[in-house]
Amino acid sequence: MPASRSIFNTTLLLLPAQVTLRAGEAALPIFIAYLFGRTSDTDLYFVAAAEFGLVGALLFDIYRDSALVPLLTDLAQSQATTRSPQADSETVNSVVSSLAGHTMLLGGALSVITAFALWVSLKVAVPNASAGLPMTLCLALSFQLVVMSLRSLYTATLNAHGRYLAAAVPGSLGVLVCLATTGLGFHAGWGIKGLAWGMLLGELAALGPTLWNARQVLGQRLQLTLLRPLVVRLFARRVLSEVMGGAVVRANPLIDQLMVGTAGVVGGGSLLRFGADVAMAPTSLLQAAFFPILLTELARRRSDNTELHWRTVRSALVTVGGFLGLATLGMWVARRPLLGLLFGAGAMDPDGLQHLSSVFRFQILGLVPFGLLLVLARTHVSLGNSRIMFGMGLLNVGLNVMFNLSLLPLLGVEGVALSTSLVQAVVAIAMALQLRRFYARAGQAS
Repeated sequence: MPASRSIFNTTLLLLPAQVTLRAGEAALPIFIAYLFGRTSDTDLYFVAAAEFGLVGALLFDIYRDSALVPLLTDLAQSQATTRSPQADSETVNSVVSSLAGHTMLLGGALSVITAFALWVSLKVAVPNASAGLPMTLCLALSFQLVVMSLRSLYTATLNAHGRYLAAAVPGSLGVLVCLATTGLGFHAGWGIKGLAWGMLLGELAALGPTLWNARQVLGQRLQLTLLRPLVVRLFARRVLSEVMGGAVVRANPLIDQLMVGTAGVVGGGSLLRFGADVAMAPTSLLQAAFFPILLTELARRRSDNTELHWRTVRSALVTVGGFLGLATLGMWVARRPLLGLLFGAGAMDPDGLQHLSSVFRFQILGLVPFGLLLVLARTHVSLGNSRIMFGMGLLNVGLNVMFNLSLLPLLGVEGVALSTSLVQAVVAIAMALQLRRFYARAGQAS
């Protein structure tokens, strides 16, 4: 399977660098727990971040491993062989400039609306929040949303050109800036406000080199326009289901945080977030070192025989499932010393650490299903079958609400964690069945 070997060999070449680069990102939740522990302010921050994440799905998720990568791949290949006035008006640079301009316009509008709605809701729901915290969260997260969206666009552009490392390195620089700013803010007495500003400054630090790398790849000065080339209109049609599906799924963290709040566990939402960050760390590595390569290569080879395409997907499923299966086993066996090492120092209390270990057991059960789901989602996108994403998103949220309502009264915070794992397993199965039907409709059953 030459295609599969190309994907895996490229991943292996990038893996050592990605392990090093992602270490800072993995340290962020540990750093937060060390400095702040679990408090009502940390819960407030995670609720606000989840709300902006829900809105942000309308912006940065449309570029992250989306239909944009196959479209830019096709366009770059056609540019290399076609020379015509129409080709000159439909260049990668013109498409990226148009998307950047629309991102700034739409992102600015969404940020203002979301910030105002969040500020009003926090002032009403949390009148005793730390002085100035709601306003700080609204300002910092609104600017962060726009910056993240632009960085996601130019990262997708770099991935489409095979510049995977150039797309990943700036993110690690951003994490270092975030850690430094948060630490300095903590010592200056800023509390969670320092974390909010640190996240924003980290994104700004990552955007700079991303823009520079994108300019080198495109060979032209980066611009912002509101023109809409044909490829942009085609992308808008294809990505609509992805956007709606991503936005719906982004509601799950917010739903989980709100439901955990009804359980009456102080810091319960923070424990849920800390545990999820550690449990899903292996998938973060895969998303940096493997999935961008997988999507680009599947997009380049989607015109191949369906059976060969499926064999590449199947190899990816086996590789991801095996890697995450070993990771799950290792974290299950070592969960107590692992969590003690990561969160046992600093402001985290012993009862909180014990409760975190209990929640963590249920979160790692969803690691393998989630990884398989990510492979299947990118396969559908590479085949131009993005229209199923909205339905999958509705299924995801509907199951999450149903499982949460059933398991929260029985298991508390642990029930919410188990709900997420069950949802990922069911949605992965549903997406696999949809892929099989898609291959069958193409005339060559897998």
